[in-house]
Amino acid sequence: MINSGDSVGIRNLGTLTNSGTGTVTVSNSGSTESYIGDNSIGILNVGGSITNSGEITVNNSCDIPITDCDGNGISNSGTLTNLGTITIINSTPSSTGVGNFNGASSSGTITNSGKITIANSNGRGIISQAVIQNSGTIEVSNSGSSSSGLAVFDAFFGSFGLFNTGSINVDAGSSIFSETLVSNGDSGVMNIHGFFNIDTLGSIDNDGQITIFSGGAIDNGGAIENTFGKIIKKCGGAYNGPAPAGNPVVNEVCDVSPPDTQITGAFDGKGVPLKSTPKKIATTTSTSVKFFFTGSDNQGVSGFECSLDGGAWTACTSGVTYSGLQNAITHVFNVRAVDQASNTDPTPATFTWKINPPKLK
Repeated sequence: MINSGDSVGIRNLGTLTNSGTGTVTVSNSGSTESYIGDNSIGILNVGGSITNSGEITVNNSCDIPITDCDGNGISNSGTLTNLGTITIINSTPSSTGVGNFNGASSSGTITNSGKITIANSNGRGIISQAVIQNSGTIEVSNSGSSSSGLAVFDAFFGSFGLFNTGSINVDAGSSIFSETLVSNGDSGVMNIHGFFNIDTLGSIDNDGQITIFSGGAIDNGGAIENTFGKIIKKCGGAYNGPAPAGNPVVNEVCDVSPPDTQITGAFDGKGVPLKSTPKKIATTTSTSVKFFFTGSDNQGVSGFECSLDGGAWTACTSGVTYSGLQNAITHVFNVRAVDQASNTDPTPATFTWKINPPKLK
């Protein structure tokens, strides 16, 4: 559905179910003829129920250079249950991907066990005055100075906030703002590469793990209960404000040491070992080759990447095989280890060999 001006794509007071491979796309854009009232709503859920196990895409934009285009992808004061994928893309400062509100006779609840992706070049991803329960994944990625990813506000009544037992990832330049309760359960994981601003009215009850990475920060103006949880400052992440109750914030030094890589064996398609030296490269008539390799690192190797003849680096494992190679030319194989901190070997291991054309009988 495409909305322009004051319009509503779907108004739901009952039940809306999007299942299987179903797709709902919401595109809101303001009018070039009106400077006020560009309040498009893709899906309006008033006390009803929306269940998504397919895909919902919300795209808010405005074709006039002002901030009066209040596009709302989903306005929810009922129940929104996501088992599939919801993607929110905002490009105007006043746009909101999902608004989760308390209505006159009902309160909004968003329950996510799928994946919600918020990608703003401006605008607001999710604004909630009610309940968000996440056991899936929420990804927040903003690129504009006017962007905010996820904001949870005090609605002045009831027990509302953000309850996480899944995974919430806040990318660099992104933000979470809270003036109410954020509960991170014992299986909850929150990775903060951007900013997590806890207002003086806000609080965190952490039983899981919150990691603040380089460039990220928690600005705590409220209270943090961390008796059963773990808060980690990793690679220079910042924690500002009163110390949490319970376990202290842990400072982890960033691993900047790269791994090392060794090729332990090379065999042609006939199983014949290939031996190359600086003075003489290996030769074969086989157009297939297999490589074995290993790596070492102070924190442990997590994987390998391979490149053949200057091609792109791709994930690989020891014993990788290449077939159907061109003969009569020299080939170069490179492999580099990747460690747990995503450092790569700056001097990949290299093997050079030549495939000779078969001799004519």
